[in-house]
Amino acid sequence: MKKGRDCVQMLDPAAAGEDIRCRWRDLALSRENPFLTPEWFEAWHDPDREAAWVLAWRRRPDAEIGAVLPLLLGRDGFTRSLRFPGADNGDWFGIACDPADQSEAVAACLAAVRERSREWDALRLDRVEDEGSWVVGKAGGRPGPRSFRSPDVLPFLTFGDGGYEEWLASRSRNFRSQLGRRQRRAQRDHALVFADTPDRAGLAGALETLFGFHEARREMQGGEGVLVPRARQAYSRFAELSLERGWLRMHSLDFDGEPVASWYGWRIGARYCYGISGFDPGREELAVGTLLLAHTIERAASEGAAVYDFLWGEESYKDRYASGRREVSSLAEAGGIRGRLSLAGRRGLSSLSRAIPDGIRHRLRAMRARAGRR
Repeated sequence: MKKGRDCVQMLDPAAAGEDIRCRWRDLALSRENPFLTPEWFEAWHDPDREAAWVLAWRRRPDAEIGAVLPLLLGRDGFTRSLRFPGADNGDWFGIACDPADQSEAVAACLAAVRERSREWDALRLDRVEDEGSWVVGKAGGRPGPRSFRSPDVLPFLTFGDGGYEEWLASRSRNFRSQLGRRQRRAQRDHALVFADTPDRAGLAGALETLFGFHEARREMQGGEGVLVPRARQAYSRFAELSLERGWLRMHSLDFDGEPVASWYGWRIGARYCYGISGFDPGREELAVGTLLLAHTIERAASEGAAVYDFLWGEESYKDRYASGRREVSSLAEAGGIRGRLSLAGRRGLSSLSRAIPDGIRHRLRAMRARAGRR
């Protein structure tokens, strides 16, 4: 049998037939991860800015594709970086494959990437699950991937057989009381209308409302908006593709005929994923964001989802809803001196940031993320 890396080939996403895209998609969906799908890749890939490095692994040369590792090679300042598509916006990444094949597939794909290390300066693997499978030792005497910042947290809640009511009963008495009072007050004082995923004709308008609310909410929190034009374009494109596949979930809340809150996410397998949300800052005292969030959780349960995934972020409000947390790690490997200098600088900044007060650190992180999304 040939070595694992000899069973890795580089795919051209633009020329890949539907059979290959279907296999790639199925592998991503088996991980219930929208950020590994060919649709997410298509939404974020800008051929004028980045080269596609989509690695396909087979256990044997004559076997069907067993894993896909989607990467983009682009400029990160003066550094040529290999990263996941939409790395600054996606919530968790990895390799699309059967979990039983992950260690072997990762080792083979990383070996293939290293054989072309003259073409890149840094390999950045943001927010990957199962860190151990990615740390596969040294390559040509160079250190392999290692953490370059603290792990990120992804809160989630799970539904039992009792669905939404069972989950609600598991919350504190104070939580249930507050939510009930807010719902009753809103229903008493306003005409409430919850709307679900729009059709294609209404999608653009729903997204524009969402983006506006999201930016307003971020500004209200003292941070900068995260959806620069490229991110808006990518999220819009992914929404179109997700709608076609039946993954897209959008929810909105109107008060007296006026939109006041919006939510955007995906249903992938048994997982209901919270992507982006926002609300009218002028209605904050009416807890419109809370009302819509509770609605989305109820809708997820009614659809039979097993997990409502809040995805990346440690916002305090998530802890009131979540029943568990998982961590994802960000790893990096240098391909040359320029990459080593770049990664050393990032590790230094990460260490320094831990000594900065939380509010300032979160603001700096938002600014750095904004710069990376241009």
